[in-house]
Amino acid sequence: LRAAGQDDIAGRLEDRKEMCVNTWGDFGLESGKLIPGVNTQVVEGLWGLASGGLIGQGLGNGSAKFIPAYHTDMILQSIGEQAGFCGLLLLVLLLSALLCQILRTGYRSNHLFTFYLCTGIAVVTAIQLLIITLGSTGFIPLTGITVPLLSYGRVSMILNLLAFGVVLSVSTHCRQTEKRSDIIEGYQQAMRVTTWTYTVLIGFVLFVFFHYQVWAREKTLLRPALVYD
Repeated sequence: LRAAGQDDIAGRLEDRKEMCVNTWGDFGLESGKLIPGVNTQVVEGLWGLASGGLIGQGLGNGSAKFIPAYHTDMILQSIGEQAGFCGLLLLVLLLSALLCQILRTGYRSNHLFTFYLCTGIAVVTAIQLLIITLGSTGFIPLTGITVPLLSYGRVSMILNLLAFGVVLSVSTHCRQTEKRSDIIEGYQQAMRVTTWTYTVLIGFVLFVFFHYQVWAREKTLLRPALVYD
């Protein structure tokens, strides 16, 4: 059983890597049979994004159910199909504003522990969002990490709600002051660099969505097919 489990994990990792390296798969004939190629989960997500276009097909419309894991790994693709690039842009901006508010809460608490706590929650949430967005668009292997506060998930959703509840508690009970301690003030430059780095990465993610949904929409929607004449 242990050997079988290890083989299953190795096969799963290889499948995820292949989806990243060879996103669109290989289509060809071998012995008169059609070879479908690799797992098409990422490709189905990109087709969903492209079908949404700029303004989407409308909430509740579209065919998101045909995207594998449309409610977990590929939730952004499902939203992009229904709300379009404009909806994804608004969603990313709202999440970014939330993360900035978390950092500001920890910075203004004037307490070293709560500052570390809020900064850690913001960084973990930001990394989680970046990993799943890049993975679901084929830039890195798809990891299965959920989108914070959006993807269906039992433990993940509970932990996210607990983390943001802690931030709300810090914002409510900690003394907010404009005068910072010298230790916290020393992190100002690091926070500024981190914020700008995250801004650049989020801008890149938005460019990827714009590329598939608006710029190269018609090219992305062309589904490769091999038929008999």
